[in-house]
Amino acid sequence: MKNFPELAWQFQLTLDPDTIVILPYQKYLEWIEEDPTNVQWKKLEEIAIPIEEENLIPHFKYVSMHIPHDKCIYLLYLIKRSLDKMKEHMLIDYEELKEIENKLDKLLKVAWNEKGKFPGFSNVIRVTLKNDFRSEQLKDLIPKIQEYIKEKFGSLETFLTSQSSSEPSTNNPQLDRALGIICKNKDLIEFLSRFDFSEPQFDHILEMIYKIGIETVKNNPYIILEKYQYESEDKLSIDESDYGLSLYQIDIALIPDPSYVDWPAFYDAQSPQRIRAVITEILYDAAFREGNSCLTRKNYKACRGIPSLLY
Repeated sequence: MKNFPELAWQFQLTLDPDTIVILPYQKYLEWIEEDPTNVQWKKLEEIAIPIEEENLIPHFKYVSMHIPHDKCIYLLYLIKRSLDKMKEHMLIDYEELKEIENKLDKLLKVAWNEKGKFPGFSNVIRVTLKNDFRSEQLKDLIPKIQEYIKEKFGSLETFLTSQSSSEPSTNNPQLDRALGIICKNKDLIEFLSRFDFSEPQFDHILEMIYKIGIETVKNNPYIILEKYQYESEDKLSIDESDYGLSLYQIDIALIPDPSYVDWPAFYDAQSPQRIRAVITEILYDAAFREGNSCLTRKNYKACRGIPSLLY
């Protein structure tokens, strides 16, 4: 027994039949067997969902791994895009595709509402307070902060957008001190909390903000993607890991889908700030992942037409 690991890796998953989505790849394969031409293979490639984003790949290297809200939402949209292609092909029965589509809509609505407007709040305040409190103190403090906000303000949004300047008084010196620090940095915390990033990622972004200024980042949040620098951190907890950032993570924070939530959009797919970030990402991938030293004008024109995945 001495060689057995201390951590038990096995766990049980409970699957709800109403939320299980199975794409009908098998029917495409059967169709290809009947007539294995290039056209059929091309259609299969069009509906396939390869995991190509660098910061998604680590989540698929294990048998099962938690993923943050924004990555879950992104994957659901990838499935939805595949479903749209199947409709175009008209090879699968319409009722079958409609059933899958209804399940996806339910899952996307749940995912958006579970994410909420401020998914990064806990990680942001943990990073904000870490120089004033030990990690074991923060484990006890974070739930108390959240409980105080809910009881006093009713919701996190009301707290973050309130203009109250009075010092919190809870008869708990540690909690009062933590809330005081949060209130002094409320504007910054409110802005960053919209992003579903991990603690190391918020650490790196705060370093960036100290260098270029909060107003620069607020005026163009997509600059986070352009200037983000990191060393990969692979931990068991998704809140302690850093696999880098991708465009969809900024999009999901700034361009919510009105089909599922009634939140304001700060940008759109053709916003200059977003197009600039898209161009930067394409150039980076071309240089560092593909080894190219230049791209044609056609590549530049193509990237202007890249839509947000949400629309």
